[in-house]
Amino acid sequence: MQTWPGGAEMQIIVASANVFRRDLSSSILNEAGYTVAEARTAAGLFTYLHDALPALIVLDYQLDDTEPSRLLRLLRQQTNVPLVWVTEQIQSMRLIASDQGRSAVLAWPYQTEQLLTVVAMLLGQVSPHLRLGIETRPYLT
Repeated sequence: MQTWPGGAEMQIIVASANVFRRDLSSSILNEAGYTVAEARTAAGLFTYLHDALPALIVLDYQLDDTEPSRLLRLLRQQTNVPLVWVTEQIQSMRLIASDQGRSAVLAWPYQTEQLLTVVAMLLGQVSPHLRLGIETRPYLT
């Protein structure tokens, strides 16, 4: 189990309407020792955030067809946790650059190592210099 210094466990929310993406991301993160909760909709994500504060959120670019800039704005009104956006349209994710280094974009389909490295980087477990050539590089500040 991945924990913060002091022993508190690191919980990650995986938010995706796509069952395959949600299950794959959750399985990878569980196997790496993270505690994972899942949300199928934006409403489910916000309900979870009302009750608990995760260490990080992995979410689909078009969760419930919500405009990503609107979803980012709504999320930032409620929490400051790092976000990993998963998308097939990586070029359209320029809004992340304005999120002051608290977000990363991961191109779908991704490799297991890419997801784990980005998560570890955003949680401060890995130096940003060890990015392994991940496509998120232009979007991290």
